[in-house]
Amino acid sequence: MIVLEIDLDNLYRSLNISYKHADRIIIKDPYIVVVEETSRAKIDDVEKLVATVEQIRSNDSLRRVLNIDDIDKVRIIVLLHSREIDPMIARKLSYDAKRCGVSPVTSSCNVAETLSRLGISRC
Repeated sequence: MIVLEIDLDNLYRSLNISYKHADRIIIKDPYIVVVEETSRAKIDDVEKLVATVEQIRSNDSLRRVLNIDDIDKVRIIVLLHSREIDPMIARKLSYDAKRCGVSPVTSSCNVAETLSRLGISRC
């Protein structure tokens, strides 16, 4: 299965979407990993992840470009990648992710390593 990695700044610009969003999406069927990378995690980073998930679920144009036929058949994971994550931020991510019905992951190591631990190989 091919892994597709998409920079969301470019994608949102091309679709004229002006909402808050995460940095990128990694797609490998049946997973969609929404990634926000930062040096020090803040509440705004969690909000970007949640907003991106909500956009994927509600925006038909975005789902078409991402080649997502049935949103109910994919497993969405939100990944907050940061050198430093305050426990309060981690709790907020966990709470908000569960409220959205997605799996939260925090990581301070290499994103590829984290994906591999989740069973999502990038090759």
